[in-house]
Amino acid sequence: MRRNVHDARVVFRVSSRLLADAERKAEAEGMSLPELLRSAMRQQLQRPTLPKAPSGSFAAQRLQEIREAATGSREALMALAQRSLDYMLQRPGVAMQCIAEAATYARLAVMHGNTDDMKRLAGILLIQAQLEIDQSGIAEQLEDQDDAARFASDCNESMAEALYWLDVAADIGDDDATDIIQIIADMGIPPEAFELAKLISTPAKEPA
Repeated sequence: MRRNVHDARVVFRVSSRLLADAERKAEAEGMSLPELLRSAMRQQLQRPTLPKAPSGSFAAQRLQEIREAATGSREALMALAQRSLDYMLQRPGVAMQCIAEAATYARLAVMHGNTDDMKRLAGILLIQAQLEIDQSGIAEQLEDQDDAARFASDCNESMAEALYWLDVAADIGDDDATDIIQIIADMGIPPEAFELAKLISTPAKEPA
């Protein structure tokens, strides 16, 4: 005979919406509602308890943002992206690292489908492109043609990705994104960036 290991009872109140969402999730996962709740409790208990930073400190605020970002909060991810940008302005010597970090956070945020985040990511990528073209110019002055070519190629890729996300936002119906694309085009973006943007937006062909 199987021993009943669940020898305690838990009772708590939830909203009808949360209950309906949990029931749908349980059904999709092929488990009962109690099994889903027990699984959620186990997962929560397996997460490490991080040490608390002093209340109200910068560390405490950043730690909270990271916790929220880890759960998929787009607002927290964009907050971390902004912190990286702020740090870049304070520490120009590590600008390339900071902008790459900001772009990574923003890329995760745009997976939620918010067009404002897509435009902000595009802005970050355009900043990254400017930094890369500046580095390419420095490399040319130092007669390092390999680095100059590499940074120029990176610049085109950053601009291409920026155009891609603006195009996605425009397709969703964001009129501002359409206007920004036109402004960028008027600024004389290299044709290579537009070609790369087309490649990014073209679905990969299935192997024959």
